[in-house]
Amino acid sequence: MSDTLLLQQFEDTVAVVFPVATTEVVTRVHGILLTKIYNARSNEFLRSIGKIECFRKNKAVDVNISLRDKLKSYAAEKTSTTM
Repeated sequence: MSDTLLLQQFEDTVAVVFPVATTEVVTRVHGILLTKIYNARSNEFLRSIGKIECFRKNKAVDVNISLRDKLKSYAAEKTSTTM
């Protein structure tokens, strides 16, 4: 957190896009964005640990979520046309 290079680059980029933003606002938005990114990565990491433990114990299989959704739609189509 002591490295200010990322903050400076963020401020420079915002100054190009939105030149009337104050330094205080830009710093606050930068902090909020970093917190959201950190929380998202932490949650992803914790979910992954749970998945890995399930795999190690042979309690789960990995299924692509988009494929699972496609299969649900396909099953719903087949069910609705046969009724």
